[in-house]
Amino acid sequence: MIGTSLDRQDRYWEEDTAHRPADHPVVAGFARQRWRHAARLLPLDEIRTVLDVGAGSGFSAVHAPPHMGFTCADRSRHMLARNPVDRRSQADITALPFTDRAFDLVLCWEVLHHVPNPAEALGEMRRVSRRWLLIFEPNPLNLAQLLFALADREHRWVLRYSTRYIRQQLHRAGLRLRHHQRVGLIFPNRTPPWLFSLLDALPFRWPLCGISHLVVAERG
Repeated sequence: MIGTSLDRQDRYWEEDTAHRPADHPVVAGFARQRWRHAARLLPLDEIRTVLDVGAGSGFSAVHAPPHMGFTCADRSRHMLARNPVDRRSQADITALPFTDRAFDLVLCWEVLHHVPNPAEALGEMRRVSRRWLLIFEPNPLNLAQLLFALADREHRWVLRYSTRYIRQQLHRAGLRLRHHQRVGLIFPNRTPPWLFSLLDALPFRWPLCGISHLVVAERG
């Protein structure tokens, strides 16, 4: 049975010691790889204000194109304390403390599989976005992601994340899917530095076995 609980999720993130800091070379390279690819799918030059939901240590913001102004939100006080971005807010993904259409782009990287009702979270992100959402979620067709989800109950909801399930959640949230790809081979908190340079040279898109779903969506 797929299961976890929000209380356990809260404890998991407040006690986290497994995530590398934002300035770790593998984490930095991982984030930059994502941004390079996102530039092919989104008009990044036109995006000025960004909300990073479930921002954690802030690695997605720290290594983003420098013209973007970031606000980072996370439910975990512990994770926000590690985040170097100036504009930070402790907030629940289903009740973001921002006005409607406040940001050009809303990010959500590897967060939704920790949320009991992802459509509700997506709807809230849609509310505060003027147009774009950029989402990454673990791909259970990747063997390493599958085994991790089976071994760690706080990642058990990864098993939900088929293409069909993702499309259903977007539809329920009133979002239009623009791009869906399976991407990446680098685990930012596990890949050793010596292996990173080899993996970084490989293609980013892997139709079945990429470690993550990449989703670009816009307001419907």
